[in-house]
Parts: sequence; structure tokens; C-alpha cells
Amino acid sequence: MNPSRDLCNRAGFMPYIFLDGFFSLCAAPSAKSAHGVINWQICAQEIENFGLDVAVARFKNGLTDFRHKERFEFNRLEMMRREGICDYKALDFILSRPRRSMLTHNHPKADVLVEIARQVAEHVNLDFDVDACNTPASQANLTLPLFCTVLSPYGIEELELDWEPDLSWFINGRTLYRQIHALMQSRRILPEEIVSK
Repeated sequence: MNPSRDLCNRAGFMPYIFLDGFFSLCAAPSAKSAHGVINWQICAQEIENFGLDVAVARFKNGLTDFRHKERFEFNRLEMMRREGICDYKALDFILSRPRRSMLTHNHPKADVLVEIARQVAEHVNLDFDVDACNTPASQANLTLPLFCTVLSPYGIEELELDWEPDLSWFINGRTLYRQIHALMQSRRILPEEIVSK
């Protein structure tokens, strides 16, 4: 690709999208430690306090406080700060969507990417057909590894979203609780790392 000098002079910046507040738990599948699971400390504290089975039951019944509002507000303010110096913005678009626009805490769905592409095209005065990008094939969900995210009905309710929870939210969450428990048992998570919030 050989863009003209004119287009090169109009390059812009886009923020890193990170919104973990939507999810009770979210995991990087390739991570080799608990640190690859967002909110592992909350799970570990629950396991430490109640044991694995009761901690999982508390998770299933919405008794675990994942601090969705607090985390989401932190994410929102941080994204606003980052977008303040960027030409392309995604936060308002994500929040205005009637359906979930994030696959994971840092991977937006296709509709967000199409919106960013539209902004880039507008920035450099290129024609861009949004409708051509909004085909069923382009909007299909990417395949994510099992147990990657936990968008629970309790998190959705706390954030007052009109979204559907992950179909396997409980199974995914239970899997992550079990992984964290195994790491605790093998002493790859040490008691001093578990901090009460």
C-alpha cells in the first residue's frame, strides 16, 4: 500500500479499548497464571473464605461482589481520558449500542471496528460504505476459547444494561474458579497475594 503524502499527513490515533467492568470474570486463554484472569483476587478471596464449593454456589446465586459499577466507572473515565488525545473514539458508540459490543474486556465486536473504520475513512476523506460492512457474515461472533468471558445476569443487572448474559456464564465462571483453586492448591497463588477488597 502506498498512501499519498496528503493521507500520511492526516494520520490519527485510536485509544486502547479496555472495559473489564462489563464482565464478572474474563480470562486470557494463553495466560499461565491467575494474573491472566481479571478479578482472580475476588475469586481467590471467596475460595479462601468459604471453600471452593460454597464460593461457586455464591457466584451462581449472585452473592459475589465483582464491583461491576466501580470497575466500569474506572474504565469509562480512563477511556475518556485516553480518547481525549485521539482522533478516533469508541466509548460513546459502545455504550450506545442496544447489544453487547465487546467480545472480551479488550476485544471489541465487529460493529465497533466498523465504526472506527468509518471514522478513519472520514478523517482522510475516503468513501466508506458502512452498510457493506454490516453483513451477517461480518457481524458473526468470532470463536473464542471456552470460558474466556463471564457476562453474568448479575453484572448486567448491576450495570442496568439491556444485554443478554453469556449462555454459558455459570459454566465458564465455575471453570475459572476451579482453575484459580488449583493454582491456590499448588501454591502458585500465595495467601499473601490474596487481598481483601
